[in-house]
Amino acid sequence: MKKELSGMLILILFLISSGVMGQNYVQAEPRAGISATKFFLQQHMEYPPDLLAKSISGNVKVALDIDKNGNSSNYHIISSFDEKASTEAIRLVKKILWNPATMNGITIDDEAKIQVKFNARQYKRQLHNKSQISDTEVEFPVAKSGHIYKFAAANHAPKPFIASGKNIYQYINDQLKYPEQAFALNIEGDVELEFVVEENGLPSNIYVQKSVGGGCDNEAIRILQTITWIPAVANDSIVRCQTNLKISFRLGDKKQQSIPNRQGSSF
Repeated sequence: MKKELSGMLILILFLISSGVMGQNYVQAEPRAGISATKFFLQQHMEYPPDLLAKSISGNVKVALDIDKNGNSSNYHIISSFDEKASTEAIRLVKKILWNPATMNGITIDDEAKIQVKFNARQYKRQLHNKSQISDTEVEFPVAKSGHIYKFAAANHAPKPFIASGKNIYQYINDQLKYPEQAFALNIEGDVELEFVVEENGLPSNIYVQKSVGGGCDNEAIRILQTITWIPAVANDSIVRCQTNLKISFRLGDKKQQSIPNRQGSSF
């Protein structure tokens, strides 16, 4: 009887220990967060032309390894509806920056899975709304390395391309809507965003370096997602470039002002 009780006690302790360990595990996830990453996949997708012409839609699930430093590798397809879509899905996933998984607060190697949705109807709608960079603005070939350059390392830093001809200050003043929650709670402050300007001029991997709360972070991200950039140039090639932007929320202002961070801007 004592042996049976002892065995049951060991089993109970094992189950309790396993439960605690499970609670302390945090899986790897995109640095920009789930919502912003979904938006990135939609906006940066290059839909395979033959699939788009036939309005063929579907999902591609990609698996990859994330090491304890957040580096990704070993991309492979779990499920797909088309080979060309698989190629495009992996191209997109390779551009995502990751936070590594943790166990009891310590970073660990882990596997991540992400689904890329191909929606032909939605993609066709997006084509009509995208701000295009004129060919005269881009005079260099695209680098194939995929390396992300620091702002200071680029020969030509990324610059905002506003189709209306307004400067970035005027554009953001017109776009910014003070969040209701922040207004009600008298919240003010500066939201500082770090992001990557991709070779196509669109921002990706948007990360909130300094938060304000009250909906201001989401509003700052929303505005940044609407801005197209003239991409950076390094070594006579168009490259990915990390930069940043500070957006100020002031209740006393008639219009809100966005102030690009000095370290990450040449405006």
